Amino acid sequence: MTMAMNAHDMITAMRADPALAEEMRAVVLDEELRSLPEIVRNLAVQVAANTKAIAELTVQVAANTKAIAELTVQVAANTKAIAELVEVTKLHGMRLDRIDGRISNLMGWRYEEQVDKQLRAIMGRVGPGFRRVAPSDRNEFADRMDEAVEAGRVSADEAGAVLEANSVATAQAKDDGREVYLVVESSITVAQDDVERARTRAAIIAQALDVDTKAVVVGSILPDGVDYGGVLPVRFTGKHIA
Repeated sequence: MTMAMNAHDMITAMRADPALAEEMRAVVLDEELRSLPEIVRNLAVQVAANTKAIAELTVQVAANTKAIAELTVQVAANTKAIAELVEVTKLHGMRLDRIDGRISNLMGWRYEEQVDKQLRAIMGRVGPGFRRVAPSDRNEFADRMDEAVEAGRVSADEAGAVLEANSVATAQAKDDGREVYLVVESSITVAQDDVERARTRAAIIAQALDVDTKAVVVGSILPDGVDYGGVLPVRFTGKHIA
């Protein structure tokens, strides 16, 4: 009972004397326990700061999520628009290709027509030269080819190929005066297949009609890479003959 009173008296004394209470705290508590209240206060401050930071981060994440969602929608819209634009571009490209093809065909037909009309002037000034160049009457020439087919000298397909030649004309060679059939293939830019067609058709006419023939290709551009072997190349631009 005396110890309880002593302890009670001690507590009463420490409450009355803060200095005494501090001395007793130093005796009873070690350094870590005495610093615990400060640690708790600091921790409370840090927790409050972290809580605030987490709240702000949550708001920012929500804003970012919304922005990402909006961006995703925009990207999807852009992707769709690009796909549609690609399709439109393809359609325009196809239309331009068709237009270019039609223009090329029209230019080619116009050039062939020009060569056919000016064939006498063109052939009269080339190489050893030809004179008395006269385009063949297509109906009469077709009749002669039909006769050759009936006689078995050429096939119907061969005769048909010859009738598709750009120009066929009779001429007189300047060097020896012999009559020659000129078989002309014309193209703005001469290609190897033009040369082959002229050579093949000239050979068919020679066999069908038993005449001398000369294969000719007329073009505004005569590429160096083309093998003209046995075929006469003639440059004709429409303005001059080279």
